[in-house]
This record gives sequence, structure tokens and C-alpha cells, in this order.
Amino acid sequence: MISGMSLLHDIDAFPVPRSPLIGRERDLAALCDLLRRDETPLVTLTGPGGVGKTRLALHVAADLRASYRDGVAFVSLAATVDPALVASAVAQVLGVRENVRDHLVPRLKILLAEAQILLVLDNVEQVVEASPLVSDLLAACPHLQVVVTSRIRLRLSGEVDYPVSPLSVPEKGAWVDASPASGAVDLFVARARAVRPGFALTVENAGVVADICRRVDALPLAIELAAARVAVLSPDQLLRRLEPRLPLLTDGRRDSPARQRTMRDAIAWSYDLLTPGEQTLFRRLAVFTGGCTFEAADAVAGTGDDAGTGVFAGITSLVDQSLVRPVEDDRGEGGDRGPGGPARFTMLETIREYGLERLDGSDEAAAIRDRHAAYYLDLAERIEPDLLGAGGRASLLTLEREHDNLRAALVWSARSDGATMVRLAGALWRFWYARGHHGEGRSWLRAALAHSLNASTPSAAKVLVGAALLEHGSGDDASGMARGEESLAIYRQLDDRSGTAIALYVLGKIAESAGDYDQAETRFSEACSLFQSEDDAVWTGLALDHLGSVAYGRGDHGRARDVLEEALTLQRGTGHAYGAAVSLLYLGHVALTGGDHATAARRYGESLAHWRDVDMRPGIVEVLSGLASVAATRGDAERAGRLFGAAETMRQSIGVLARLPELSLYERDAQRVRHDLGEARFAVAWDTGRAMTPEHAMAEAAAVVSAAATRPGTTAEKDGIAAGLTPRELDVLRLIGQGQSNQEIADRLFISARTVANHVSNILAKIGVRSSRAALAEARRRGIL
Repeated sequence: MISGMSLLHDIDAFPVPRSPLIGRERDLAALCDLLRRDETPLVTLTGPGGVGKTRLALHVAADLRASYRDGVAFVSLAATVDPALVASAVAQVLGVRENVRDHLVPRLKILLAEAQILLVLDNVEQVVEASPLVSDLLAACPHLQVVVTSRIRLRLSGEVDYPVSPLSVPEKGAWVDASPASGAVDLFVARARAVRPGFALTVENAGVVADICRRVDALPLAIELAAARVAVLSPDQLLRRLEPRLPLLTDGRRDSPARQRTMRDAIAWSYDLLTPGEQTLFRRLAVFTGGCTFEAADAVAGTGDDAGTGVFAGITSLVDQSLVRPVEDDRGEGGDRGPGGPARFTMLETIREYGLERLDGSDEAAAIRDRHAAYYLDLAERIEPDLLGAGGRASLLTLEREHDNLRAALVWSARSDGATMVRLAGALWRFWYARGHHGEGRSWLRAALAHSLNASTPSAAKVLVGAALLEHGSGDDASGMARGEESLAIYRQLDDRSGTAIALYVLGKIAESAGDYDQAETRFSEACSLFQSEDDAVWTGLALDHLGSVAYGRGDHGRARDVLEEALTLQRGTGHAYGAAVSLLYLGHVALTGGDHATAARRYGESLAHWRDVDMRPGIVEVLSGLASVAATRGDAERAGRLFGAAETMRQSIGVLARLPELSLYERDAQRVRHDLGEARFAVAWDTGRAMTPEHAMAEAAAVVSAAATRPGTTAEKDGIAAGLTPRELDVLRLIGQGQSNQEIADRLFISARTVANHVSNILAKIGVRSSRAALAEARRRGIL
């Protein structure tokens, strides 16, 4: 019997790579390590077309050539469409002649039985039915190892699936300089130099090059096709022309396989291998922007008569064939962070663009887009009531995760169904406000208003009240007030008590920010009564928060504190983090204005924790500004300047202005810091703060809270506590000192006259006197007043 070794003498049938492998150093090392292990008989490199599977496999073969006694054999199956011919293709590369007397597969087993060889099978996806041949050869040949490149894994025992991902690319917004930045950028530069030898990565063009790589999904083939255009286009021009992507990603090398000369052909190669049902599902899934859950895919892309099983099987197949990718989602059920969340699926944008071409070329494009818009309208309206409730964080995160799909639904419905667009925009205004998407929200709400002119519907009223709040946030109080009044009129006409109360609440905020505290109190008081009549504890607490804020703005700090404490108790009872954050923010203002820096810092710190928990960006900004004021009053001017700068950057990023009553603190303390530091040092601190990330700014804020906690409160506060008086008893004592009667004190503190009398009795007993006059004298002697 002739040995395998003699038959395979000097086999080495593979094209040796002539150019370096760029951006795949880690993949190359990992694959070589896998194949050096005897327990790894089969490795399948999977990934979408154009990701570079073949090139990577060739470099693996070249690096490991010396490890195989009988060499390396590379079998290209790109031209093989019949699975029955795979054995013939392998035999041809190994130099085995076919004859009519002997079956080919047994001869291959004999040939390879004792051979130590690496067999590389390239482009197996179109003949995947021939996978049993690989299994048979591996079972019969103990020293054989096989590397497969395929857009779908073989599903064989012992197979190691190695997904080949797009190249690394800097995240959007990350600093990119002229040094080597990533595999994607490095590949672009290398290929650009091949057509323009003088091309260089510079500080000026590095960010644009990174944007180009991101635009083409960092796929090596797409990067090479894009870089070839540098012969006639600057990077800026190229980036602008890459929308859409596919028309420009053409004219590949003439010696490349036909499927790799354009990105469209590379994707079409995979598409043509799908069954008709899979092709239908693929083009329907392309309607999703930024991915989708299985439930969304079933609702939009399913047929409705298979209980989801057809969509599940179809998505599984598309994932296997590298056209759809599962997304590693770190958010739990309903959007909350944590393991076990709903699975998500997405497409690379170049692949999705091809899918959209196919969808638009079908007769179902409008129907699928209608279903997509209807699904996301239902989602937004179901989630809307929870946005300010105990589950607000999870609901906000769900909408943030689906933001791209929501935008796509708005764009489509604006063209096809104005009523859907109005309802969707009205359901999203709280989300836009809470997450800091103020500019975008204003644009959509204005567009929605154009679709609901002169309409007196709940949807129109909802759009108007959302527009009122966001216009006000940008500083346009006139438009905000007008929208709010229109909304209020519609809600009153509809006898919608909850809607009326929300419109009153928004109008109260506008009046409060303008310093019109009488009007604000009227609006908030009516809103509070309506919310109470509807048993809406969450919104009742919010209305009380602003009644407390109005009292603070008037300088009535005792009343402000009492109302805010009542609101805080209510919010904590409902588990409403957003409302508690508002209460604590204003209580911080009250304490700071009263000179109690430690209490102010503690309140602000608690508020910040709640704002971060619900990821409410406007609230985070106000706390940063408040803690900047704490730092300023404590003499830490440098840190105060940085925090003021950080708060200003965040305000600008979400499109809100500092408004009353907080504006008075901001202006006073920012001016103090500027005076203490001088213009030059203040500018440095301010600019440093403006350059901070939100995480860095919040760490700086936490340092203020920690530092303030180590400093005792005011002397009067300490003496009052030493005498055993509670904060409320101190308030009563101060008001007695102002000559107010028990009833006047009760009205001021929103408590009963009997409760005031009880406080007075406690004060007299604790200080050890028999009359209010004697209590005041003793309190002044001790420094309590």
C-alpha cells in the first residue's frame, strides 16, 4: 500500500499571500493557537461577505505551513455549485485522478489516512450539503485538520465556529489623531496609498477616515473599494458620497472573484443562496433601523399565521448565513440593564441597504413600512404611562434602544399617514424631554403640529403640551405659552381632567421660570387639585414640588421646605425616583440659600443618585450646577469653576437654559468664582469642565458631596440640635421670632394651628422656659437665633 506521505509529497497547493494582513493580528494568533491543538480537527471561519475570511485563512495556512509534514492544501469552491462535486475538487488539488472503477471518497480516505496536512476549504456556503464529506474524512484521518471559510457554519461534531468580525474602528466621537488608530483605518490608509502614493493620515483627515470606515461597517472589502476612490476624491468628498453606500463600492480588482468586485455582488452572492421564504424575510427585516427584538420581527416581518415559528426559524437561518447578527444586549426585560433581556438582531448597514433595495423593488414595501410604524406606535403608547412612574428607567431605556426605529416610523408616517405621526410624536415627548433629545423632539413636534392644524383631538392636545414644554426649555417662552394655552383649551373642551392638569403643570413651569410666581402658583395649585381628584400620586407630588419651588423663588424658605418635604414623602411612598429627585433638588436649593452647605450637598447628592438612576439629563445638569454653588460657597473655587463649565456643556448638548429660580443661584455663584479666581484661572477651570465627560463631571460632583459632609453645619443649626430641637421646631421658633401668630405660622408651614401649638410646647420644654418670649430670649442667648 502506498503511504499517504509519499502520495502527498510537496503538495503545498495554496496561493501564498503577497500583501500583509492588516488589522487581523489577534485573529491570526488565535486561529494558529487553535490549530496547534490536537483536539481541534475543524475550524470554520464564518462571517458576512467581504469580511475577509479567505485572506485570513490564507495567512493562517502560510503561518502554519511548517507545522504540517505533508503541507497545506487550499481548495476554492467558489465555482462549485453541486455538492456532489466537492470531493472531485478536493481530489484535483491533492493530485488524485478519478477513474470509473474506484469511488473517489474511499481513495481520499486512504490517501489522507496517515497524512499530516491542513486542508483549507474556501467558500463552502453554496455547497454546505457536502459537509458530511468533511466529517467522513476527519473520522478516517486522525492527523488531518480542516479550515473552512463559509457564510454559514457546517454544524458538524468537533467543529469550532470562529466568527470573523468587521475590523476595529474608533467609536463615533472618540478622539482620532494621525497615529495608527485601528485595523480599519490602517487598512484604508494602506489601500489609499496604493492609488495615491502621497496619501497620509493627518490630524485634519483622521476623523473623516474613521467616519468612512464606520459608514462601510469596517468591512475590509468595502474599505478597499472605498479607499480606491481616493484616487479622485478627498476623504471629505468620499464620505459625503457614501450615502447610499452601495453605488460607490464598486470597481474592485480585476483579478478578484466576480463576487468581490462590488459590495452589492458580495451581498447578492449570499442572497441568491437563500430560499424564497428566507429572501422575503431578509428584505422585510431590512426595514428595521438599529436592530429589533424577535417580537418586533414577528409582528412586522411575519405572516401572522405561524405563531412566530416561521420567523424564528428564518432568523436562525439568516444568522447562520451571516446576513443577520445577534446583538449582545446588556439590558434586561423591558430595557432594564442586566442579564436575560430580550434577544435583539441587527444587520450591518451595507447588508441592510441591499435588503432595502430588494424591499423597495417588491410590491410589499409600503405595507411592511406601515406595519413597522404601527408596531412602534403601539410600543410608544403602551410605554408612555410608565415613563414617569416607578418603572420609568426601564421604559426610557426601551425607547432609547428603539430610538432609530422610532425615527424611521416618524419619517415614514409623516409621508404616508399624518394621524399616525401625530399620535407617535405625542407619545414620545416625555421621552425626548427626559433623555435630553430636546432639539430633535421640538422638530418632530413642530412637524406633527403641521399635521394637526385646527384639530381638537387628544392627540393634538398631547402634541401641543409636549411642544410647549420643549419650546420653553429652549428659551422660547412665548411659543411655549401659546402651545400650552392651546393644549389647555382642547383638554378643557374634551373634559379630560388628567390632560388638563398636565397642561396646567407645564404652563406653571413656564410662568415659574419667568419669575411670575403668582401665575405659577395658580397653575400648579389647580393642577395639584386635579391630580388629587384623579388619585394620581406621582403627578400630585410633582405639582407639590413646584409649589415648593415657587415658595423658594419668593424667598419663603420655611414654606418651601415644608411643601417639598411633603412632596418627598409622597414620592418615596410611590417609589417615584424622578419625583423624589425633584424634591431633593429644591430642598438642596433651600438648604444652600440658608447657609447649610452640608445639608445642601447631601440633598443634591441624593437627587443626583435618583437622576442617574432614571438617566434624566436635565435634572443631572441642575444638580451639577447646585453642587458647583456648594463648592463656591465652601471656597473651592477651582472645582466650582469646573462644575459650572461641565453643567454648561451638558445644557448646550441637550438644548436647555438655566432658568428661575435656579438661575439666581447660578449667576450669583458663578460670578463669585470668577471674582475669586480671576479671569485667567476661571477660564482654565471653565474650559476644563466643558471638556469633561458626564462621568467625570459626576465624579467631581461626588467629591463635593463627600467634602461637604466632613464640615459641620451652621453654628445656629448646631446649637439648635444640641438643645434637642428638631428642624421643624427650629422653623417654628424662627417664625415666632418674626412676631407671627400660631395661625400665621400654620398657614406659612402648611400645617394645622394645633400642630403649631404642639411644637411650641415642645420648644418650651426642651429649652426649659414657660413662655414664647422667654424661649426667644434664651434662644438668642445661646446663638440658636
